[in-house]
Amino acid sequence: MSTKTLSTILLISTILLLSCNPAVKKTTKDNANLKPQTDPAWVVNQIFIAAKEGKYELLSELCDPEGKGDGDTKFLCTIQNASTKDKQEFDEYFKTGKIIGEPVIEGEEAKVEFTFGPDGNKKETMNLVRRGDRWYLESF
Repeated sequence: MSTKTLSTILLISTILLLSCNPAVKKTTKDNANLKPQTDPAWVVNQIFIAAKEGKYELLSELCDPEGKGDGDTKFLCTIQNASTKDKQEFDEYFKTGKIIGEPVIEGEEAKVEFTFGPDGNKKETMNLVRRGDRWYLESF
């Protein structure tokens, strides 16, 4: 058997193996439209998307991996495990959320001003921290 034929068989086998693996399919499908957390505004927008669309799982990866976030941000990151009542309150307050202006980045910290609340008129600042090349919620 020639080297070219063997390489072709190996390539086809690898493709078939990967396409049959449900974990690979799930990861590829779930992350197909996600941008890495390299933009603080993108991170904050995930909160609003989760509230509008009920995609609470989007928030689970947004908390500081070093565990230094405040109670509010930790609650946001675990909302998918919250009670129905807590999810409804989260939705009510964050589905109207909008970022005001541009993120202010100073070294490893960023501030993103936003509005939220049932009427969308409460003003707040989300503080984020950079770990490596990714931004995480820290406090608000």
